[in-house]
Amino acid sequence: MIEIEKCFSSPIGIVTNKKDYELTDYCLQMMSTIKSGGQDWLSKPYTTNGTYNILKDSKFKELNTWVENSVEEFTNACGWAKTSPSEGWFNIYKKDDCQEFHIHKHRHFSCIYYLDTQENDSKTIFNRSPMPMIHYSVNQSNVINCEHISFKPVKGILLIFKSDTMHMVEQKKTDDVRITVSYNFKEDIAN
Repeated sequence: MIEIEKCFSSPIGIVTNKKDYELTDYCLQMMSTIKSGGQDWLSKPYTTNGTYNILKDSKFKELNTWVENSVEEFTNACGWAKTSPSEGWFNIYKKDDCQEFHIHKHRHFSCIYYLDTQENDSKTIFNRSPMPMIHYSVNQSNVINCEHISFKPVKGILLIFKSDTMHMVEQKKTDDVRITVSYNFKEDIAN
């Protein structure tokens, strides 16, 4: 009988929060006063990435603290060193917006918190990292051989993952908004 070790794991933490932080209107109001940031994406969802750090905003304080505690629980469970948040931002997706595959360079862990989502909203998809050099067939999909996994956005869910994990957001097909709050964390380095 063969023994199989599940090596080089890319875990994704999933945490549910039942509290409504009532930040949707605040984010929508800020959209008219804060310039959208981010990189030169193919799709242009509104983001405060690089233009406004929500870690410094008292309105986000309670959510930020909950996320930080959740990431600490995740890193402890996985056996990793303590981290601290380095930046946080929110994203507003409207109809036809999407986010192509990307990673968060020079960070250890990242998070996506679903602040405001609707039924049949666009999913977040994670790809196996790194991608295989050549295609090979899979007879029966499982956690060892899957190429990607998708998460349906549900209000109050937090996804925590290693920052080098490729991820994207499907194109939004509905007219309402999809609002997520994202964070990056870096390992605490002792001086």
